[in-house]
Amino acid sequence: MIVSSSVKLRIIQGRNLIACDFGGKSDPYCKVYVGFGDRNDVKKTHVKKKTLHPHWDESFVFPVTNPSMETISIEVYDWDAIGKDDAMGGVKIPLLGLVQNVEKVGWYPLSSQGEIEVGITAVAFDSSGLTYQQHAEFISGAVLDPTQIPKIQPPLRWEVKDPEMFHPRHQHQHRSGWIQMFFDKPYYIGGETMFGRVTLNLNEPVPAKAVVIKYKGTEKTYIENTWVDSNDQVHHDIYKDHHIFYDQSIVLFSCPGQLQIIPPGMHTWNFSYALPPSLPSVFFEKYVEADGDKIKAAIAYKVKVFVDMPGSDIKAKEKLIISELVTQSVVPIAETKVKSFAFTSGKIKFTGEFGKNVYVPGEVIPLRVKVNNPTTKKVDAIKVKLRRQATFKAKHFTKENYREIARWKFPGVDKKSDKDVVLEIQLPEKVYPSSDGRLVKCAYYLDIELDLAWAFDMNIAPKVVIALLPAPGQPVWFIQDMSQHGGWGAW
Repeated sequence: MIVSSSVKLRIIQGRNLIACDFGGKSDPYCKVYVGFGDRNDVKKTHVKKKTLHPHWDESFVFPVTNPSMETISIEVYDWDAIGKDDAMGGVKIPLLGLVQNVEKVGWYPLSSQGEIEVGITAVAFDSSGLTYQQHAEFISGAVLDPTQIPKIQPPLRWEVKDPEMFHPRHQHQHRSGWIQMFFDKPYYIGGETMFGRVTLNLNEPVPAKAVVIKYKGTEKTYIENTWVDSNDQVHHDIYKDHHIFYDQSIVLFSCPGQLQIIPPGMHTWNFSYALPPSLPSVFFEKYVEADGDKIKAAIAYKVKVFVDMPGSDIKAKEKLIISELVTQSVVPIAETKVKSFAFTSGKIKFTGEFGKNVYVPGEVIPLRVKVNNPTTKKVDAIKVKLRRQATFKAKHFTKENYREIARWKFPGVDKKSDKDVVLEIQLPEKVYPSSDGRLVKCAYYLDIELDLAWAFDMNIAPKVVIALLPAPGQPVWFIQDMSQHGGWGAW
């Protein structure tokens, strides 16, 4: 079965390659293709002159038909100005075991001599091409005991296997009929191509100039700073800013220079749009601070289709879910703190370990806490907090917002004793994704804290990424929340 899938390949560097030229050097470059051995779509890196340790860092995107069976083929050649280029070895890398939107980086030995470092990212895989991963598989050096870790299947990518089937959005009614949009995926990553369909159902003839679809992605901020002068007069300084990621209109149907009658019945147009790369995740926040300052911030992506006609247009507008591409490798987290005391001998050693640094809303996180306490101090409790740090910028004015999202409390550690335990916490379902826009930034930290009696607490606070990966038809809470709060315009 043909599926809509693609893989991003990053050729990073090579080392200890074979020498093919006089002087003990080579001029290496790579040929790359994906498939069952066919070479219809071969891509090449640039040539690096006179080196056995080339650094390329070049990326390519390939369509994939069957991720569970296909491989990436990389062949290294020595460039020659005259004659045929010499083969320097190659490697085939399977696409199994990839985690959606997470770059897998590794060194691979060539068939002749040397190694090549490659990064592979599944950016639009059908879920059948991905391997379900347990948290233990992300851990190097047995940081956690796999037998103690719940078998959690992190959400993968839900795709449409049949290109004629799309996820429907709302029907938008008009006196002359209704119009509706369909999309091939429930969410997108920057750099992907969006495919969909527009269906127009008319109950009467309609004169129209064109049917137009518009794609727009923006971020905008509003900060109202309230202050009181020396005469007790209240002032409100307003700062607004916005940034457009993309804004493009495409005509699906037109009749240049005149109106044309669109007859009653069902009419369908397919569409596609290549999203720009490196888009930040969607975001919406609106609140009033205790001192009266008002802050609004949003990163929004919309698709609008309309029939350009006399009077009221037939139109539909839908919000898109865009998630950032997690380009860094998923890595385990292990941090240690040591604390001594003025009037107590010995030191408390405290280590917190996470299986990975990327999570989704609602996911259960197993974390290991190890405490070595040879002192006479008692640890009253072990506390875990999910903390959000958001930054909103409007012109030259910036607001920082720190918020505790969730808190968990576990039993502590007695004096002169040790504790080694795997704790489970479940992230809230209603949490914004991490986002890194120009005007809006949202980051998360998981704090583990030892509550010490009559002493400053010990804590570690590793940064984590929260990604939004909704299933088809799954409501996104803050889009609903945005509507309930009157959208951007109302308070």
